[in-house]
Amino acid sequence: MSDHDEDRAAGWRFETQQIHAGAAPDPVTNARATPIYQTTSYVFKDSAHAQDLFALAEFGNIYTRIQNPTQAVVEERVAALEGGSAALLVASGQSASTFAVLNIAQAGDHIVSSSSIYGGTYNLFKYTLAKLGIETTFVEDQDDPEAWARAVRPNTKLFFAETIGNPRINILDIRSVADQAHAAGVPLIVDNTIATPYLIRPFEHGADIVVHSATKFLGGHGTVIGGLVVDGGRFPWSEHAERFPGLTTPDASYHGVTYTEALGDGIAYIIKARVQLLRDLGASIAPASAWQLIQGIETLSLRIERHVQNAQAVAEWLDAHEDIAAVYYSGLPTSPWYAAANRYAPRGVGAVLSFELKGGVDAGRALVDSLQLFSHLANIGDVRSLVIHPASTTHSQLTPEQQLTAGSPRASCAFPWAWRASTTSSTTSPRGCAPPARSRTRRSTRRSRAPGRSGRNTRRAPVADGSLIGMDWQTPEDTVPSSLVTDAQIRSLIGRPPASGAWREGDPVADRLFASVGGIDLEAGGRIPSVRVAYETFGERAPDGRNAVLVLHALTGDSHLRGPAGPGQPTGGWWSGIVGPGLAIDTDRWFVVAPNMLGGCQGTTGPASLAPDGAEWAARFPYITIRDQVRVQAALADAVGIDVWAAVVGGSMGGMQALEWGVGHPDRMRRLAILAAPAISSADQIALNSVQAEAIRMDPAYRDGDYHDAADGDGPHRGLALARRMALLNYRSPDELNQRFARSWQSGISPMGDEGRYAVESYLDFHGNKFTRRFDATSYIRLIDSMSSHDVGRDRGGVEAALGRVRAATLVVGIDSDRLFPVADQRRIARAVPGSIDGGEVVVVSSDYGHDGFLIENAAVGRELARLLDQDA
Repeated sequence: MSDHDEDRAAGWRFETQQIHAGAAPDPVTNARATPIYQTTSYVFKDSAHAQDLFALAEFGNIYTRIQNPTQAVVEERVAALEGGSAALLVASGQSASTFAVLNIAQAGDHIVSSSSIYGGTYNLFKYTLAKLGIETTFVEDQDDPEAWARAVRPNTKLFFAETIGNPRINILDIRSVADQAHAAGVPLIVDNTIATPYLIRPFEHGADIVVHSATKFLGGHGTVIGGLVVDGGRFPWSEHAERFPGLTTPDASYHGVTYTEALGDGIAYIIKARVQLLRDLGASIAPASAWQLIQGIETLSLRIERHVQNAQAVAEWLDAHEDIAAVYYSGLPTSPWYAAANRYAPRGVGAVLSFELKGGVDAGRALVDSLQLFSHLANIGDVRSLVIHPASTTHSQLTPEQQLTAGSPRASCAFPWAWRASTTSSTTSPRGCAPPARSRTRRSTRRSRAPGRSGRNTRRAPVADGSLIGMDWQTPEDTVPSSLVTDAQIRSLIGRPPASGAWREGDPVADRLFASVGGIDLEAGGRIPSVRVAYETFGERAPDGRNAVLVLHALTGDSHLRGPAGPGQPTGGWWSGIVGPGLAIDTDRWFVVAPNMLGGCQGTTGPASLAPDGAEWAARFPYITIRDQVRVQAALADAVGIDVWAAVVGGSMGGMQALEWGVGHPDRMRRLAILAAPAISSADQIALNSVQAEAIRMDPAYRDGDYHDAADGDGPHRGLALARRMALLNYRSPDELNQRFARSWQSGISPMGDEGRYAVESYLDFHGNKFTRRFDATSYIRLIDSMSSHDVGRDRGGVEAALGRVRAATLVVGIDSDRLFPVADQRRIARAVPGSIDGGEVVVVSSDYGHDGFLIENAAVGRELARLLDQDA
């Protein structure tokens, strides 16, 4: 069929090759599309022609088990797409892997394989090939070049791995493994099924042979079974004649031909596989199946591009979900293979992702059984969305230890993501998953994110038309790990920001409740004549009120502990992994009250609220302290009828307020939790606050605080965004920023000039700009001023004397990487409060995420809070 020579096809773009390589109009009928040559055999021109074909002196069709014109189009097309010399189309992906090995290995030989491979391939190597006398050594850490080198024996014939592992979704360092293989004198064979040549072309990185399950993404429609072996044409078989006698010595089964001599190293491997293995083992594909593969390959680039977009978005969405323990997808910046993904697969890492559920195996089964649009079946690469539980299906023949080595933990599910996402996919919320077990240990050192778990700052929900609803600014960035900012996220902020991002009179109230608590005389002088508190509640209050828990938010948080974003509520719940039914603060047991703090901008009286004269308070809003804020919270407790809290819980600035509750109102709580907060603000912390406030004041649009009636885009958003950027540097750890961003470029454009930027710069800019859409500049100044005022020992005889007043059973938690409020700050509290439940010790949570670890490490923090709430008090 082909009238296109190899050199010509090699010069075409990928999109042209996928349509035209290997094919031309039918020479007899002039049919433009490739016909199905539904025949078993072919007429020879004459006796000499037949003899030449069988002697390999001429290439042509003899019998469809060995070659067919429809099959040949697939072979030439995929060889062109991969950049190889030749290909062989067979009946299945398993046939392809089997042929790839048996073509150069026999009884008494040895191969080396990554353990992170498809379960069927693992079984083939470990059991079936072993029965044939071929031994396999599995490399458990394929990222360790020395592990590959150590596995080599004198009788080793090949290395085998997957470019993108299934189901771990790890990226092979192809060049490194190829170098080790070539140093041992053997080829590297890679399975490129998940990546396809559109995402990764292994021959360009040193691989020698590529195999595919064409059933998957090449076919793409779940209608046909097939496999391919592709030769890169570069391995020097002749130079290793003693190691590969099947290619370099006469084949008695084929007229004594020596393949490398007759054909050259470039195609000897594929021709031997065709005329020997395919002839004898008969794993041939039907012409009609080959024709179906052609239809799929013609749209390969379009499908993979959309697959990747949807899979990336879903990986980010799952990663932010409260019921998910880990997400395995190398497109997430926290994946150990993210750098390898950028190197080998810059277009994306494919459509398959895996994740673990906190509820374990039962939760995985419940999830699979509850899906409506997703199909539960053993396949990937379809245009329909699929789900499977590998440990009980594709990897079920492996032992538990082998499953873990292959990347298939019992609690994981795999999502081969479809071309078009659907709103039904949002029902994959793993409802009914059991909460993490409550630990009684005093020191929580386990990191809550497994390798591969990201932490994108976004939640993108799939919708029915295949598009994605942008929800980029609806999850506060301090509740998830840092991540690279996408161009789509940047575009989502196009448009002028409001002069103030505060909740204003007339905005939807969402889930807020309101209580007027009268006037308040302020500690530093002055008075606010009327204060209204906005708050939210979760759970049911017991008749005696003894199950009430007060939860206090951080500087830029609010009362919305859990639940979605929506009108009047710009952010999703910031502690939805801690507060809720069956969680650490179990709302089936506890009645949770969460107020917005005085001076803030989400409904409680603050600078954006109306003063008695009918205008905004603006810069007239007085200086307030942490004690003033707690006095307002105490007035709220009176207003809602809570005399004694079962517990008061707060982190960061909320932790300052919680500690002030313990010192200033010791009889009004039975338990107290201080998370990542100090007893007194240090000079360093005051300095950090002051430069943030000054950044806002120096913005000309701040106009001494008189900006609330300004038009969109005319408020002090530049100064507020800059202050937020400064704060993020204090909230996150250097290790996290260095690991997440390194020196990577935004959008692939070099910063060594006028146009490009470093990715970390775009990250800070994006989240600074996003912040201006949900916060008020003067509120920010007043709140950080109140943080600077924090000193529980002021007028109380010093810090230790003040802490001695605390009567509640007290839990103190610090984050080991916190550079804003270091663990030494929490240690001072733990040693001085009389009711420490840990004998005067601070519980240290190990986290990569710096100060924000108390918001992100939900599993570790949740265990400690559950332990506190189980204390008799």
